[in-house]
Amino acid sequence: MKNILIITIITFFSLNIFAQKFSGGLMIGPSLSWLKSESNTVKKEGNRFSYTWGAFIDKNLGSNFAFSTGIFVNEVGGKLQYNDSILFR
Repeated sequence: MKNILIITIITFFSLNIFAQKFSGGLMIGPSLSWLKSESNTVKKEGNRFSYTWGAFIDKNLGSNFAFSTGIFVNEVGGKLQYNDSILFR
């Protein structure tokens, strides 16, 4: 009974959103990032493979225009090697 109630509520809000010319969804995707230094004492040691995820909503303003907004989390980074004697933690 609880599952039927949850599915009914989700369906109701989905139909209501599409009736107002709103659309949206969830997004997840791969990400490749790296670091680069302009200093000669720092060497690049490798790339980082991670992921990006988030949610977005679109509001149709007409047949040719839309307003889009969302929130996304993107994890970036890489590896660097420092040639001096300072230890970073």
